[in-house]
Amino acid sequence: MVDEERIQAELARCKAEPLVREALERLEKELPGDLLYHSPNHTVDVLHDAMLYAIEDGLKSAERELLGIAAAFHDLGFIKQRKDNEVWAAQLASSMMDAAGRFSREQIELVSRMILDTRLVATSAGLRQLRTTPLSGYLLDADLSNLGRTDFFEKGELYRRELNMAPESFLKMAFDLLNSHEWHTAAARRLRQSMKEENIKRLRKLLENQISFERHSEERNANNDRLAFLAQVPLLLNASLEPREVMAVALEEVRRRLQAEAGTIFLCEPDSRELVFWALSGDGGGKLEGLRIPADRGVVGWVITHRQAAMVADVKSDPRFFSEVDRHAGFTTRNMLCAPLMVRGSECIGAVQALNRVDGEFTADDMRFLSNFAQHIALALDNARLHQLSRKQKEKLEILDRRKNDVIQMISHEFRTPLNVIQNCADLIVSGILNDPKALQSMGDTLQSGVNRLNRLVAAVRDVSLVSGEVLPLKIERVSIQQLVQPVVSGLAEAINKRNIVFEQCGTNSNEGLQTDVALVRVVLRNLLSNAIRFTKDGGKIGLQVELSPGYCTFCVWDCGIGIPAHEQATIFEKFYEVTPAKEHSSGEFEFRSCGLGLGLATSLHILKRLGTSLQLESKEGEGSKFIFRLPL
Repeated sequence: MVDEERIQAELARCKAEPLVREALERLEKELPGDLLYHSPNHTVDVLHDAMLYAIEDGLKSAERELLGIAAAFHDLGFIKQRKDNEVWAAQLASSMMDAAGRFSREQIELVSRMILDTRLVATSAGLRQLRTTPLSGYLLDADLSNLGRTDFFEKGELYRRELNMAPESFLKMAFDLLNSHEWHTAAARRLRQSMKEENIKRLRKLLENQISFERHSEERNANNDRLAFLAQVPLLLNASLEPREVMAVALEEVRRRLQAEAGTIFLCEPDSRELVFWALSGDGGGKLEGLRIPADRGVVGWVITHRQAAMVADVKSDPRFFSEVDRHAGFTTRNMLCAPLMVRGSECIGAVQALNRVDGEFTADDMRFLSNFAQHIALALDNARLHQLSRKQKEKLEILDRRKNDVIQMISHEFRTPLNVIQNCADLIVSGILNDPKALQSMGDTLQSGVNRLNRLVAAVRDVSLVSGEVLPLKIERVSIQQLVQPVVSGLAEAINKRNIVFEQCGTNSNEGLQTDVALVRVVLRNLLSNAIRFTKDGGKIGLQVELSPGYCTFCVWDCGIGIPAHEQATIFEKFYEVTPAKEHSSGEFEFRSCGLGLGLATSLHILKRLGTSLQLESKEGEGSKFIFRLPL
């Protein structure tokens, strides 16, 4: 049940926003009088329905504010020009938001793109709007909201007179737009779809003397729409260098045209033997997003390995099908298409998949369409990933360059501490001042401690060199989770108790079997848990959580410690890098904020890469960190 009182209150708040108010005032004063449809009343209607859909779908206040600004400005370009009016409106909105001084560059860019997305693009399949951001969907649904309202024919007549089109031609155009239009938002589908279907029926009656046209256009448009979409794909994909946005927009479009229940894109994880799900369209997306599976599992693994597309009419009869993913997502796959994402001739970076054709089975034409689509999206994804990698590498180099002197100072400090101990002891012994046997024994113990610490530092440097140089052989053996974890936890119990830290374990007593290098994985666990201890205050909380996922056992080492600043998260896996500033560096093994050579995470990452997996970080400064890795079951 729509809360119209709340919608009106939100609309009033939106219209009171200075930028929105100014845009509405300019529309009233400057909009040409011969614009019958694109009037101030239309803009208010769009504002109303944009707020309606946003509230119904639970958008945040900040998102509603940006949506309101885009809705207020989206037709303002008509005061200057009819053709490409959206371009001028987007520029005006950007300049006014910039002058307001309270919007970020990202927010300004988002509003601009929303306005540009309201353009009706002429294709061989008719007029289409192309959404390039998730938030754009709310503006587009509001802009064409009358397609699913009772005033459709009234508003349509105003638009026909504004365009000065013959009734017959306009009805055909309206039928094409209405019949092919798909709502972008859940709220619009829920509130407008039934009335849209009624409007389609009424249009059919008006066109009943042209039934042959209707039947022919439905068949023709199905093919023309696909061809038009493929022609538009490069423009659509090049609208953003953000991989998630690229996939969200393009995958939803291809899912609709294939009449599939869901669409999924799999990406090969760099430096590991894993596939990452980016399920962004249709059912099951929320549960699959970010899920990882072994690269050799399932139909998608076969497609990536063999570099060729696959069409499966019945997954239950196909031995390649990996049913664990369905169980994890609560989804039932019946049939599927899968095409490889190929770049630079022979490199496969992943695969795109369509699941469950709504009205039967996929066809050879569907397979050709998906394969052609895969060619376009592979290039866009590769460019986007290379762009992100280049940007991250640039940021990492800038940070490392700024901190190189700190790193040298930190390494010098770590070696100077045991060397000073050794030097002082040696000087006292040589001087002959110490004659008491007990004093000599104590001095010998101190000397031995310094030598041991120095040996550990040298060994740490040697070990990370061996691992990163990939000369360390792997010894794969079967071990249970409990057998793998327990020795590491027992070895750190004294340090945990000494610091009065609460240690929580979950799933570590499982007898589920793993095939891995036990010694190397224990090195990873010890390094991660040691970091959790060292960067958590006395009396704090750390933990180790183990969960089973399709094909994998996932390990998560977490803490409620100091966290890692966002700008340093890309560099903490570098050798000799420590988050703690050099001036705050303190030696020690498990004391709070004590630091070593900064080799633990580098060593752990290299070990996991050798084992075909990776190490993920989730952290927020002041709140703690999570380090996550997977091992195959």
